[in-house]
Amino acid sequence: MLRQRNISRHSRQTAATRRGGVIILEAILCVMLLTIATVAIVEFTIVMAVDQIVTASAIAGAREAAQNTDNDDVAAKVQEYLAILGLSFSTTGTNGTDDALVVIERQGSADVERGNNTIPCTAAGPNTLETNEIRVTVCFPVSNTNNRPVPNLLSTLGLDLSSHYFEVSSMSLAE
Repeated sequence: MLRQRNISRHSRQTAATRRGGVIILEAILCVMLLTIATVAIVEFTIVMAVDQIVTASAIAGAREAAQNTDNDDVAAKVQEYLAILGLSFSTTGTNGTDDALVVIERQGSADVERGNNTIPCTAAGPNTLETNEIRVTVCFPVSNTNNRPVPNLLSTLGLDLSSHYFEVSSMSLAE
């Protein structure tokens, strides 16, 4: 009987050791998943904050365009907001290297672009503007090579934001 008791004690210790290994493995997997979820929540929060600033810049640009016919002044007003995000663009012309593109549309005149004209940009809303309507559209990549304005934290896991763009339009009536 003594011999059986020793065997059962040994088998209990081996089972406990195996179970301890499973618990450690489960803990590692859970910690990894929680870390990824936390990083995703942080990144989404940054995207939402940037979206608010971009929307405010488009609205401010449309208001400025409604009061002022100088497109450089409109671009400068948008630039004030985008500077908060560390983005800059030429307020007097176009090129292929700036961080953002601003398109100013006035009914009856040609569209005016300021900034990086290689950024794809499609205005939201109707294709044609009514009399006295003005539309300002702001476009830029979600994450550029400098990780601005949104850090591309989840790119190593396959969620790459560098090919996505913010495109926000705002319309106003000319005064």
